[in-house]
Amino acid sequence: MALSMETQLQSIFEDVVKTEMIEEAFAGMFMDTPEDERTKLISCLGAFRQYWGTLPQVCNATDE
Repeated sequence: MALSMETQLQSIFEDVVKTEMIEEAFAGMFMDTPEDERTKLISCLGAFRQYWGTLPQVCNATDE
């Protein structure tokens, strides 16, 4: 069964919030380097692109 866009976005948001809370709780234990941050951003961008690719193509252009 396909999930609605709202459900998928809510899930992504919840995952981000959980990650932020975990990172905050264990801030002293993990030291992120700039390379780690870049890797996380690339990973998130890849996941978003994959999700974006599943959305239907809608064109609102009109011929005038």
